[in-house]
Amino acid sequence: MLQVEPFTFKVSEADLTDLNARLDRARFDTEEIVPGADFEYGVPLEWTKQTTQYWRKQYDWRKHEAYINSFPHFTTKLDRDSITIHFIHVKSSQPDAIPLLACHGWPGSVYEFFKAIKPLTEPGKGKQAFHLVIPSMPGFLWSQRPTKTGWTMIDTARIFNELMLGLGYDKYGVQAGDWGSIAVRCMAAKHPQHCIAAHLNFLPAKPPGPLKLLPLSPWLIERMPWFVFSAVQRDRILRTLRYLQEGSGYYAIQSTKPATLGHALMDSPVGLLSWIGEKFFFWKEDEAEEDAISLDDVLTMITLYWFTKCSTTSFLPYKEHGDDGFLVYLHRRDLYMPCPTAVSGFPGEIANNPERWAKSTANIKWWKMADRGGHFAALEETDIYVDHVQDAFSKIWPLKRSSKL
Repeated sequence: MLQVEPFTFKVSEADLTDLNARLDRARFDTEEIVPGADFEYGVPLEWTKQTTQYWRKQYDWRKHEAYINSFPHFTTKLDRDSITIHFIHVKSSQPDAIPLLACHGWPGSVYEFFKAIKPLTEPGKGKQAFHLVIPSMPGFLWSQRPTKTGWTMIDTARIFNELMLGLGYDKYGVQAGDWGSIAVRCMAAKHPQHCIAAHLNFLPAKPPGPLKLLPLSPWLIERMPWFVFSAVQRDRILRTLRYLQEGSGYYAIQSTKPATLGHALMDSPVGLLSWIGEKFFFWKEDEAEEDAISLDDVLTMITLYWFTKCSTTSFLPYKEHGDDGFLVYLHRRDLYMPCPTAVSGFPGEIANNPERWAKSTANIKWWKMADRGGHFAALEETDIYVDHVQDAFSKIWPLKRSSKL
């Protein structure tokens, strides 16, 4: 068994005073980048000024710090790589609970799962329960940064598998989106004797057959006949293409010279707010209420990055996978997910595709489209996220007699 240490996060008064002083000294442009500029140009000046003022005058860090510490946090040193990893571990009281590792991506953290912890560990009668393990990726929050250059998600998968085994879970499931979905993909592919079921809420994939030879464009997708895509599928593919054309610039920066941007954000809370805050607007459902993810939740995610000084190292997944890229990892034959896999699609996700596109990447046994929600599903639409995870594992978990594979 692992040697684990309980962990509590307490920001010093000096660090809190420093943050407030930086917010007080924030320097803004005198007017919008061009008259009438909105989010098409990036984060509007007025939103940035108002949110900075709210962060300084109304946001209560100590309240959110107490909430963060209400969950059982731990750290452990994984000997093979000599790396210290932070994680949350909540065990269910239910005898049929499934061990489940839930993994975040960027610009996320363990915080995005907090609202789902109680309904997943202690659900109502007839609902599947879980023993939850929620680690911080290397270089995020309180997990040590990677101990070598060239650290990939295969390395992260190795230490997360070691974590689960060390906690006594010889067979376990995984759940993730964003970069976390690549980490758990590697867990399923490289450690199939232990990682035996998966649920993903992010699975972009290349089209199969002749379509993969065509340069997909909005013009082409809009003219595809009805038997190629349904109307819903077409709209979601168009959203994906819009993201690639208009919203993926951050990927190029973070995958090439991450430290250049990271140093700037390390010194500027308003810069961090602008860079990360934008994602919480663009990566949710178009029709979602403005407060689908509350401003306090957004600021807590950003403030955690600020106080743990992880903005630079949080970019490392992009840099260390720059040559391969996200999609290449999905289509590597050695990273096919052999375990029963469930997929949830959310309408506001940055990348969505039809089920048949994804089948070449995983052993998909459960597929469901949600009516609402976006990239941060566990935070934005907690009830839907929880329902999907429970329903999926009740059907795909191979050690359960009622599994319908």
